[in-house]
Amino acid sequence: MASLATWAPFELRDEFLLAIDQNDRAAALELASRLQTCTNRLPSATCAALGLPFGSAYSDAAERVLGRSRLVAARPDFAALAAMAKGLH
Repeated sequence: MASLATWAPFELRDEFLLAIDQNDRAAALELASRLQTCTNRLPSATCAALGLPFGSAYSDAAERVLGRSRLVAARPDFAALAAMAKGLH
């Protein structure tokens, strides 16, 4: 049976995390559109910053950033996320 998992290159995932940490809304939105099917797991600090359950995938974060998450209703406040992420590092 074929796996339905899809993985994104680590460079793309790292760029996405950096965009969130740096409150770069335009970059985060563009990168999120490229991570919608990525099943790699997010770092715990990013899950917490985005209000996602621990163990969430990049696809969950992408949906959250794009404002389409089933887990959390609203698009994130990037300034608040950046502040929270800095406190978790």
